[in-house]
Amino acid sequence: MNIPGIRKVLPEDEKALYEMMILAFSADPIVRWSFPDPSVYVKVMPFISRYFGGRSVEHGSAFCFQDYTGLVQVLPHGVQPDFEKLFELNTKYVPSHVLSDLFAVYQEMEKYYPKDAVWHLAWTAVDPACRGRGYGRALMEHALAHCAKKEWPVYLESTSTRSVAFYQRLGFRLLGKIQVKNSPPMFPMIRDNV
Repeated sequence: MNIPGIRKVLPEDEKALYEMMILAFSADPIVRWSFPDPSVYVKVMPFISRYFGGRSVEHGSAFCFQDYTGLVQVLPHGVQPDFEKLFELNTKYVPSHVLSDLFAVYQEMEKYYPKDAVWHLAWTAVDPACRGRGYGRALMEHALAHCAKKEWPVYLESTSTRSVAFYQRLGFRLLGKIQVKNSPPMFPMIRDNV
């Protein structure tokens, strides 16, 4: 198996990578619960990707495969997603019967977010055509090696039980479960940076 080379994401890479995110998250339980209409999902997913993890690019902690088949974005301590733009987008496009529950999910996420310095793994995405071939593991190992430069733990919210098992194999431990009414479950996890 020949996994493409991994490098830092440059601003000019973002459009191609955020378009790949449409493929990568097309069956994600939380994202598709929030944006069930396919035409809306395709329209907003690049923006959701940018607003949640895009600040990693300017901080040199976003990495991709040379052929844009995968992306990992890690936010350093003190760098937050652009919640203002996320909330605006959610308010405009999330169905009204889901919106209050989605905002309650965000509140629950905040309760689990560590108080101490951490890296925040915002996104790990692999083109579905490349899954099961070690791409995700290669991206994560690269990102974790970058994170090892500062001895902060690495925190994330997994959106599927399959992903939970993947992250556990990489040394993450489960902190709990976030679920509001009919929302799909989300799983906050942390890994000591060793």
